[in-house]
Amino acid sequence: MNLGTFFAGALSATPDRTAIIDAGQSPVDRLSYAELDARMCRIARVLHDDGIRRGDRVLVLTGNRCLFVEAFFAIMRIGAVPVPLNVAMAEATLDHVLSDSGARAAVISDAIRPQLLASLQAHAPVTIYGEATASAGSGTPAGVIDLRARMTAFGTDPAGPPVAQMQADDTAIHTYTSGSTGVPKGVILTHGGMLWSLEHAQRHLPVSPTARGLIALPMFHKNAMRGIVKPMLYAGASIVILPTLDAESFFAAIHDYKCTYTSGVPAAFNILHAERQRAEGRDLSSLSMIAVGSATVSPEMVDRLTRIFPNAAIKESYGLTEGGSPFWPHPDGLPTPGGSCGYLAPGYQVKLIDPSTGAEGDIGELWMKSPYVAREYHNLPDLTRERLPDGWLKTGDLFARDEAGFYYFRGRTDDMFNCGGENVYPKEVEDLLLGHPAVAEAVVMPMHHATKGAAPAALVRLAPGETGQGQSVTADELRAFCLENAPAYLHPRYIAFCRDLPLNPAGKYDRAAIKRLLEADGAVRIL
Repeated sequence: MNLGTFFAGALSATPDRTAIIDAGQSPVDRLSYAELDARMCRIARVLHDDGIRRGDRVLVLTGNRCLFVEAFFAIMRIGAVPVPLNVAMAEATLDHVLSDSGARAAVISDAIRPQLLASLQAHAPVTIYGEATASAGSGTPAGVIDLRARMTAFGTDPAGPPVAQMQADDTAIHTYTSGSTGVPKGVILTHGGMLWSLEHAQRHLPVSPTARGLIALPMFHKNAMRGIVKPMLYAGASIVILPTLDAESFFAAIHDYKCTYTSGVPAAFNILHAERQRAEGRDLSSLSMIAVGSATVSPEMVDRLTRIFPNAAIKESYGLTEGGSPFWPHPDGLPTPGGSCGYLAPGYQVKLIDPSTGAEGDIGELWMKSPYVAREYHNLPDLTRERLPDGWLKTGDLFARDEAGFYYFRGRTDDMFNCGGENVYPKEVEDLLLGHPAVAEAVVMPMHHATKGAAPAALVRLAPGETGQGQSVTADELRAFCLENAPAYLHPRYIAFCRDLPLNPAGKYDRAAIKRLLEADGAVRIL
């Protein structure tokens, strides 16, 4: 049992089939399953020869490129543990991760910021392996081992060290949460849990070997790894990697490589919609499925995506780093209602718990249980006991369940605020604003209110009009629209407009930056 060899079946059956197309390289880097496996074997051999052993943490700071996949699973093959990180992270965050994880090594590329490389170099026990720094024109920096040169020295022999035999509960991945509510927290995922999720999904919701997934969002984030990389390669399909999300490259990749599937967050698809003219003249008919998750998915967004990708089914997805994706399409083929994340997947247990009473019902905090669920939070025993009681994961997400058994995301339990005695979830107000044809995006936060205690405030990006400029609507007109279409307590008392809503490195809305924008003119105080 070792997640590092998860695509062994595809490797045996179709060794010459394309596994990865790294479209961000020049020339484009295409790897067959046999070539991908050989690179992983050589990386594992380099690390093993240098004394990296079972349980050692190895940081992966490469950005979106084939090296990320190669290193990520090669590390597991020797029983070590990959720690995937964001190349744009702050130095203080990297210092925290280095201290918290006790990492012994790091694999980097030229995508890493110089400040992060300096932070790594300041931690003397960390061995640094670099790949593309030499090809960038400046040579391999001092103190960085040329990984590709070491791999080439093995000649044509692809053999790596013996694959470490792992137990089901052994650590496979040590990943970190985004830290949006504090310092990043280490999450420990197991070999058994990850392999169970792959086998289980392929049995009940199979991926075709002819499928081709497109990755444009950061690969360090579980959205890409869980949603595309692992299921596609496990099934013998292929993936296309883009270094960043930009509309020109995204539409070109679908046209050039006939991609069939992609996933992302609403903010990313709003960017594509804003630059949809770049799709003109390109054949996007191969794209048959788009999964959208991690934030509000409005009916308007579904309509916009359908107009750009007419052959693609739009699926609202839900998943967590700590627990995977418990909601799938209905097993009997019943259509998923608009706004729903789906039906309970086989093999998962869930319950909805009222945060105030502890009673189970059809609305409440989602608790979930499956072999996928994280084993623990690293170095945080109190949080582990609180969030992972008896194998359950308390998600902190509020859900509702309808009579047919479909589940609907309603927001974060800690986002709820009280407005004059009424409980308000920001998603309710965001959905309300998105119902106006001039609104492309909206993020709602609680503001201080002299008589209500708290009230909704909104930062809004307007949809482009026929001229390409933002549509014209005033804050007063939007407030009137909300008052006409919902209870008065839900209408936003303050509305500000922006050209672009700020995002964090994972592609989600940066709520700290949004708070600063809302407070910029001094008119409101965000709670």
